[in-house]
Amino acid sequence: MRGAANALLSLDPRPRSVVTFSAGNHGAAVALVGRALGVTVTVCMPPGAVAAKVGAVRRYGGEIVFTTT
Repeated sequence: MRGAANALLSLDPRPRSVVTFSAGNHGAAVALVGRALGVTVTVCMPPGAVAAKVGAVRRYGGEIVFTTT
């Protein structure tokens, strides 16, 4: 989470939205920090991502786009 927070807080000016690729933990962290900062987060995930990690991204407010193989 510290890396995600540092990445979003270092953007100047702060964007309204960001996109990241993650199979889970990083995407969830970016979604959580984005929600706290009012930044819309889209997380691109592989189609085989673990269901619990997909759920975490969604719970934290991230939108998921599954990539193609």
